[in-house]
Amino acid sequence: MTENSCSGNNLNAAACELLERESERLGLVFAGAAGEETDRNFLSEYGRWLDEGCAGEMGYLREHFPLLRNASSVLPGAVSVLLFALPWPLPGLEYPAGNGFISSYARGRDYHKVMRSKLRDIIRSLSPLYPGASFRAAADSAPVPEVEKAAETNFGRRGRSSLLISERQGSAFFLGEIITDAFIRKSFPEPADPCRGCDRCLRRCPGHAIRGDGFIDARKCLSYLTIEFHGTFTDAESSSIGGRVYGCDECLLSCPWNRRRKVSSFVSDFKERGALLTLTLREKLLLSEEEFLTLTEGSAIRRIGWLQWLRNTACAMGNISRDPEDIPALKSRLGLSVPLDAEIRRASAKIAARAGS
Repeated sequence: MTENSCSGNNLNAAACELLERESERLGLVFAGAAGEETDRNFLSEYGRWLDEGCAGEMGYLREHFPLLRNASSVLPGAVSVLLFALPWPLPGLEYPAGNGFISSYARGRDYHKVMRSKLRDIIRSLSPLYPGASFRAAADSAPVPEVEKAAETNFGRRGRSSLLISERQGSAFFLGEIITDAFIRKSFPEPADPCRGCDRCLRRCPGHAIRGDGFIDARKCLSYLTIEFHGTFTDAESSSIGGRVYGCDECLLSCPWNRRRKVSSFVSDFKERGALLTLTLREKLLLSEEEFLTLTEGSAIRRIGWLQWLRNTACAMGNISRDPEDIPALKSRLGLSVPLDAEIRRASAKIAARAGS
């Protein structure tokens, strides 16, 4: 642990004041500073969730589970985890008919890049207070249970949807963290249960993935299916996806706290990129791999890859299209991958049946 010549309380207060000031300057919200150890009850519940297979094909979660116990697995000697929230715009489910839905968080620049850049700025400002200290910035890039850590500081509470809910920020925000061997602590007054008997997210979830206990069954979640799952959809999975091409915002849009959140502005990085949103589903399907990579440069969408993009687009076309001219476009993509071929055949049959009725 790094010491400093200033007294502990004065140094901690100075650090927290700096973190709040720099966060505001960068469009972040300082969400507190927690200790290095993870709550044992959470680890037990999370371990059971993994054992039940609810992580689906995300095998890395099982591999990283032992590392969640202590932040020193990420940074040797770590004693503090500094949390930061980055709100993003939540415009709604409205999108032009025939264009397909893309989750609101992915309509601008890749949040991983945005968050890490801002956290590095904060490290540069904080480092002079702690000479010789080590810092590591992370945004979904290290085995840190960030929701649990932010709940530990009382920045919010884990809701029934599994998302962290803050009374001021709602649940439409990203979390990033700085792990450090400098001792810093910051917590807030304990919040009330944000859900208080509300079950809107459970009723709105298209895949019935939300269990209501603070965990979800990822195998039924449409964000998982369109982003993390690389295989072939079942008939039920394909139908549940509807017109979605990337992600699903139902649990966010159904949460009352997101209608009450007190966010005056958003960072410019999250301004919507029009090209991907304005293309029709057929135009999305007919993108070459090079065109897909160009349009998704700097976007979180790029990580799913071209073939999965085509699979998801074919699925959405099968669920909402009534235009028989979409069938030749679909069949022109046959032979690229097994999951895509399965979705093309299913979508073609659906559209043909719909057009003939």
